[in-house]
Amino acid sequence: SKVLLNGVFSAAWLSSMARITLASTAAFSPATMLFVVLPLWAGGGLVAKNAVYDPFVAGQFTLGQYEWTLENKYITDKLTVKKKAGSTDELRGVNVEVPVVVNGVPQGEIRLYTAENKDPTSFGTGLSIEELEYLAEVINIQIQKFTSESIVDQ
Repeated sequence: SKVLLNGVFSAAWLSSMARITLASTAAFSPATMLFVVLPLWAGGGLVAKNAVYDPFVAGQFTLGQYEWTLENKYITDKLTVKKKAGSTDELRGVNVEVPVVVNGVPQGEIRLYTAENKDPTSFGTGLSIEELEYLAEVINIQIQKFTSESIVDQ
């Protein structure tokens, strides 16, 4: 029902924005259009993305002794949207973070940190904080196990 509501709202929003944009092109300067109308289009686009795209993306995190992979797939297993991979030895751990709070509800995600730590990889959006904390604990235990085994093997 939330997806349907977001879809209906974004369709109404974007159709209203189209009419407003057409009506205001003669009345406002291009700079005003850029700073006023463009953010409103972007907001409608984000709501549409939440309704049309996000519910159909599934993530899969695989952690092996030598390599980890994170894949986001859209609708089917055949269409990979985003894939990251790396060596398990470079993993430093995962942490649950709350990047945003929507209507008083924290929206959490798991962030995967590597040795470079430049751009942590995020996954697990849409899960509850409790589920994310459980997954983070299990993943950190497994990372610790694999990295300590690789030190012993050398």
